Amino acid sequence: MAQPAPAVDPSNLQLPTVHVQTTPDDAAFETPAGVSTVTPDSLRMGGDTNRLLDTVPGVALGGYASQPGVAVNMRGMEGFGRVNMMVEGVRQNFRPAGHEGGSFAYVDPNFISGIDVERGAVTGRGGMGALVGAVNFRLLDVEDILRPGQNIGGRLQGMTGSNGYQWNTSVVTAARLGNGISVLGGFSGRENSQFKNGDGQIVPNTEQSQRSGLFRMNWQPNEEHRISLTGNVYENRFTSNFYDQNIQSNLVQLSYRYRPVANPLVDLDTAVSWNQIRMNNYLTEAGKFSATATGRRIVNNAIQGHISNTSRFALGGSVNVNWEYGLQYATDDTKTRRGGVNGDGTLNLFGAYSRATFTRGILSFTQGLRYDHYSLDGQGFANPALGPVPVTGAYNANNSQGRVSPRFTLAVQALDWLQPYVSYGWAFRPPTIAETMYSGPHSAGGASTFYPNPYLRPETSQGWEIGANVLRRNVIQEGDRVRLKLAYFDNDVNDLINMVSIRGTANNRAYSYSFYNNVPGKSRLRGVELEGGYDMGVAYINLTYTNTSIRYADGADHSFLPRNNLMVDAGVRLLDRRLTLGGRVRAIGNTQSLTSTGVTSAIPSYTTVDLYASYRPIDRLTLFVNATNIGNTVYTVPAAETIGGGRGATVIGGATLTF
Repeated sequence: MAQPAPAVDPSNLQLPTVHVQTTPDDAAFETPAGVSTVTPDSLRMGGDTNRLLDTVPGVALGGYASQPGVAVNMRGMEGFGRVNMMVEGVRQNFRPAGHEGGSFAYVDPNFISGIDVERGAVTGRGGMGALVGAVNFRLLDVEDILRPGQNIGGRLQGMTGSNGYQWNTSVVTAARLGNGISVLGGFSGRENSQFKNGDGQIVPNTEQSQRSGLFRMNWQPNEEHRISLTGNVYENRFTSNFYDQNIQSNLVQLSYRYRPVANPLVDLDTAVSWNQIRMNNYLTEAGKFSATATGRRIVNNAIQGHISNTSRFALGGSVNVNWEYGLQYATDDTKTRRGGVNGDGTLNLFGAYSRATFTRGILSFTQGLRYDHYSLDGQGFANPALGPVPVTGAYNANNSQGRVSPRFTLAVQALDWLQPYVSYGWAFRPPTIAETMYSGPHSAGGASTFYPNPYLRPETSQGWEIGANVLRRNVIQEGDRVRLKLAYFDNDVNDLINMVSIRGTANNRAYSYSFYNNVPGKSRLRGVELEGGYDMGVAYINLTYTNTSIRYADGADHSFLPRNNLMVDAGVRLLDRRLTLGGRVRAIGNTQSLTSTGVTSAIPSYTTVDLYASYRPIDRLTLFVNATNIGNTVYTVPAAETIGGGRGATVIGGATLTF
């Protein structure tokens, strides 16, 4: 958070609008909801993919240290679409079953132009099938590379470092070709070897070899029409979940925006996309052939589309209305070869939403309404069982259900710099293919076996959020700024889907069966989220703080986020702001984790310190260095499964050249 946030792209982040006049980098601090925007500045200084969202309260990234995919935990919930992770507004549906199973989004930080986060019930486009929030990774566009009046240019970046960080380089070029046509192309690659933790011990399987490509073509014949074609390819070779893996993610999206200047009732946005993620397993992490997993292939294809419009008008001359409404559709089709416990199936989602904000004087009221419908189709065969399981023999999973999820928000502009608000909302998440079709033996001989459950019910949540935004300029001196967002949330989750295990003996044989099931009782999520800072130009300080109290329903996996999580970032800008020197302190409270192997592990509290610097000797060249965990603290990332797997002291340096 060392730099002010860039403009929030309204085509990707669906936020309730309160003020007509707003500064783009302040938009999140004028929005009565748990929203945040992250800039890619720290990533361009060598940041770790698994620390993309360090500066966002209420959010953590889980999974194995060896897994390059992003798995977002929000307010204590993660996996299987509970957080709708998107790349350029396209849902990421890859959910393989395994020790690290859940949900992953694969995105190259070198191509990120910003990250938009919305916590809680989401009634806009990002809310389809989401239980606790949405995250959208926006990709670079022509305007991110070319300056006003520039017709051709690019950005070249390279970096290298210590502790396994070998090299990371990218080149992005863009051009305005005339007649409203512009293009962008980029290539990126990185090589990492295994890194060490703070004790100097190698964290196994943390190497990776990644290549990525990005393409855009825009046609904007005038200020009212814009057509965009976007293509993104991500490929990575790594070892995780006990196997050598290759992941390739392909994304293609065609979008159209129509904004007639003279008609405030029309602001049309529509897009269709195809996203495919392919996973191939090779040898085991020990370099050996596996009779059950070598040659495994999982392919997820997703076709999506949406159309939305925003109408702006006045009622009775005194009430301003901003009304967004739309339709969306998405498919999630999974096919496997030697898939192990991963099953084949298709999940179809349909959504319709409306969100209208009525503003009169200092009061604004937002009425959001979503309708989501899902249908899931799959077939399979489950072996006979010695104990009670959901199904045996041949079965069909043909489920469908729809639900209305409203959200209401009342905000008051009490002072020109103070906006308290309160909201109450509902959310709905359907069961996924992975949870429904999870089936097969875990070990040789079938002593431990997984069973499918075609009778899963959707998860639902409802709850309060009470908060306040502070945005004030010229506080101590001319041009300074204070920004603050504070929120308290209290949510109940019903019908939580979680892995359930049963063990016993029958016919003188011991058995162990596991399957996903709806856990009885309520899970309660409560907490306080704070983010903000003070910037006076020559110096700045920013902070985020999260306090959570999470009580899962009986029988649920007790994997907690730390109760307290604090991050403070401060620095100075010298030499006419060409030189930035700063530091970041992260203090994470103690917690515990029940890993996928069933072993409960205590996770102690820890504190890490980072230092960073950047220098711009000429306008088009930036040199930077970033030293993380300079005290070599040994730690375990909360919501992760690699105990003691936090990266030890690492120094990364590089340069960015624009031309």
